[in-house]
Amino acid sequence: MLLAIFHPSLALQKPPALNVLLKSVPDAASTYYIHDIALLPEARSGGAASEVVRKLISHARRAHLPNVSLVAVNGSTRFWERNSFQTLEDPQVNEKLASYDEQAKYMVYRFS
Repeated sequence: MLLAIFHPSLALQKPPALNVLLKSVPDAASTYYIHDIALLPEARSGGAASEVVRKLISHARRAHLPNVSLVAVNGSTRFWERNSFQTLEDPQVNEKLASYDEQAKYMVYRFS
């Protein structure tokens, strides 16, 4: 069992605030934001999560968005790096990420 929550988002480097309802999806999105991917323990081996990430990236490419972004939490940074995401350092974004968890990183996958 897998759950993935993702949506077009208006601005790169502006992750959504925690616990705030998204009222609508913007027409002029500039990034494809991955909010969450969750797998049951029995589905976590064998590359299932990476396969989902590849499908989300493919979907974003077909939607003609220039990148995919996310906030890596709960020590997941290495997983996202293995899937070609890079940490985007920005003091203002980092300040906002403090509400996520102390290890949270804003990460971006850019289409080349």
